[in-house]
Amino acid sequence: MPGNGDGPETRVDRVAERIYAELVRFEKARDERAIFAFAYWQITRKLAAVLRGREVPFDDPSWVVSLTEAFAARFFRAMQAIDEGQARLKTPAWADVHEAIRGGQSYVVEDLVFSMVAHIAYDLPQTLIDIGGPENVADYHRMNAVLASCTEAIQKAVGDRYNNLLAFLDHIAGRYDEFFSNYGIRSARSVAWYNAVRLRDPRSMAEAHGSIERSTRAFIRFVREPNELWVRLLVKIARAIIPRRRRWPRQPPADML
Repeated sequence: MPGNGDGPETRVDRVAERIYAELVRFEKARDERAIFAFAYWQITRKLAAVLRGREVPFDDPSWVVSLTEAFAARFFRAMQAIDEGQARLKTPAWADVHEAIRGGQSYVVEDLVFSMVAHIAYDLPQTLIDIGGPENVADYHRMNAVLASCTEAIQKAVGDRYNNLLAFLDHIAGRYDEFFSNYGIRSARSVAWYNAVRLRDPRSMAEAHGSIERSTRAFIRFVREPNELWVRLLVKIARAIIPRRRRWPRQPPADML
């Protein structure tokens, strides 16, 4: 909980510290969840720096911070549910991700992108319901711009730490670039806002819940089993010949953005 007198950047720094603790835990265990935790930590540190330097004219920085805290809280609960074997019951989208990446069956880029899809498509609309504030759409858009601007730097940082072939795998082993781009992140977060609006309306609530629960599984299938036969064949061949390697660094990570 934020303490008295904490500024927005201090509260976001505290969120980053919790994500960092998860990251260190995952890396020590050689758990594939480390890759997304590393990217999430970097992005959160970037947001804290933006708030500290007042680089973006947020109308309501406290709302931005509340969204950041509540959003991260859902991530922490999902990781705990996975640890306890309760993910399928408590957070089905994250269960889909965990089943897709655990045990060395995934590429580093999949560890990153599948988790991002779950966090944005599944967690974010519900977080927006948790904190309210539909009048804050301008600040939400500004957040989208900050986060989307990090995509290239994040991809490079993840590649440098875990697999230097990350960019190559992005283009050869799947269709990840359709999501992990400046435009892709903006679009995904825009859809999350739209789904939050649907969740607020009793007439569309049930359908919205169903679609956000299915979206992560559908994206994983879209990447690994494309509809086009020739693309599906190419993906299958690529996955058969390209090793699923990741490097596990011995030293704790440092801020790279």
